[in-house]
Amino acid sequence: TIKALADSQDFTKGYLYYMVEGQDFVIPLGNESMSAVDEVIISLKNPRLQVSGTTNLSYTVNYESGAEFTELDGYMEVINTNPEIAMLQDGVVTALKRGKTEFYVKIRRNGETVRSDRYILEVTIPKGNKVKVRTINCKVEMPM
Repeated sequence: TIKALADSQDFTKGYLYYMVEGQDFVIPLGNESMSAVDEVIISLKNPRLQVSGTTNLSYTVNYESGAEFTELDGYMEVINTNPEIAMLQDGVVTALKRGKTEFYVKIRRNGETVRSDRYILEVTIPKGNKVKVRTINCKVEMPM
């Protein structure tokens, strides 16, 4: 038998538990509450890159209490909607080819899923890298 040695109506006093050998030891958590996630913020140092350029991606997740959410608190993932355009590795985004992609943070904790706003990255081709093809005296032979 487990006995709680405290005033069951006044939770500010806390509890002191003891247990009897051979019995399961369970501490009821029905009166505990967890702070809700207040904000999820994502940012890119540079929202516009040229192919092969890089920029840093950072994000923070905070509880209503102001405390920072960590990976120990729940599942946290950065989503890249178009990985063919840009690659994310260890907080560094590398532009792969021309186009747009979006990044956002998704967290899950105790059945609750929260997403950040989407952050758009545009990848461009540097000027002067256009290739012009010109043919001179071409002869095409067809095999018979």
